[in-house]
Amino acid sequence: MRYLITFVVAALMLSVAGPARAATASFTNNTPTLGVSDISQLSNAAARTNNVGGNVADQGGNFVYLDNGRPAQGQTFITGGNANGYTLTAVTLKQVAYDTYALVPDITYHIRITSPSGSALTVLAEETAFVAADLTDCSTCNFLNNGPSAFLPGSGRYITFTFATPVVLNPNTTYGFDVGAVSVGDHYWETDGVSNTLAYAGGTAYSTGVAANNYGYGLGNTTLTPRTGDRVFVVALTAAVAPLAPHFDIQPNSLSLYAGNTALFSPKASGSPTLVYQWRKNGTSVVNGGNVSGATTDSLSLANITAGDAGSYTLVVTNSALSGNIVTSAPATLVVIALPAPGTYAYHVLANNPIAHWRLDETGNPTNNPPAYDYVGGIGGTYEVGSLNGFNAIIGPRPSAFPGFESINNAVRTTGLSDFTTPT
Repeated sequence: MRYLITFVVAALMLSVAGPARAATASFTNNTPTLGVSDISQLSNAAARTNNVGGNVADQGGNFVYLDNGRPAQGQTFITGGNANGYTLTAVTLKQVAYDTYALVPDITYHIRITSPSGSALTVLAEETAFVAADLTDCSTCNFLNNGPSAFLPGSGRYITFTFATPVVLNPNTTYGFDVGAVSVGDHYWETDGVSNTLAYAGGTAYSTGVAANNYGYGLGNTTLTPRTGDRVFVVALTAAVAPLAPHFDIQPNSLSLYAGNTALFSPKASGSPTLVYQWRKNGTSVVNGGNVSGATTDSLSLANITAGDAGSYTLVVTNSALSGNIVTSAPATLVVIALPAPGTYAYHVLANNPIAHWRLDETGNPTNNPPAYDYVGGIGGTYEVGSLNGFNAIIGPRPSAFPGFESINNAVRTTGLSDFTTPT
């Protein structure tokens, strides 16, 4: 066992992504049949005798592999001219058929629909799809494990991620999709595409860049890195025959922040054609001015917060084409914490100017998945399998070696079992 004490970044045993709806994943050897509004690039990349980079550990594989240690892999595309927009129901990718590395235990895929602007990505919707390990190599199962050192033909299969809640897209607009994957054990498989000679004219392949927190590389990263060519992909779209009522794809998250920080609420709603936004605090409309900006957009920012900014925030969305069609987000609570006194634990944390900080000293039973508190950014986490914390009386960092910690401070440790499920 090893002890995990104080971090300013997330650990493998801590999931910090917000709750996402559950998509489904399905596999087939057959080329997908296209609908009239679908966007696709189904031409295979040129076969080659070696994978990009020559070794799965090489950085050259950053734009082809789905893996814990790789960016999410994506593709931009442009919607058609249907005035009422479209609903996106599914995204398909393909594994290479040429020789490659593949190690595929249990995987949780993370699928996002994004709005690219230059090198920045705004996440509009996200869902996850869990796929269990399967070594039978059946036509509708997970990819076969070649192993970490085997260099064998890939399956060439298509994997389709079907959204639990279809995503509404506007006409004549550039969007993107990307897929990342995480598991507690290592895994990787190589996506087809990138070096296609028959390119999709309306977009390009991209990856997200490597996230800085060493957990689920790329999943929280919103930087677009263009790649040559295109993925082998299908974006399944249905043209809307009438204006689409607004609904929330991502709800706002509650925040607990120290005074002086900036609070940002960024839910995402979709509908067609044009949505109108209004934030409310404790039921009263918010107006721009002072430390408030974005009151009539989908992103509300409160700078240099004080106790007076605390409260319950909701976003009201209406549809310009559907009179009386109104939807209100779930409430997000802002808690403003007084600045810590000099010499306290929190004071020492803030003195290092971290982006986020999980103390990992919660005393609740981790098997019940209690929240792990972020002292800085308000990004709550959830303890995953194999985590033991203060509930089990694990001794954490304490004075005098660690000034500012309490003499009864607890910690978290993991129980690595080398089973691709429990963290090590």
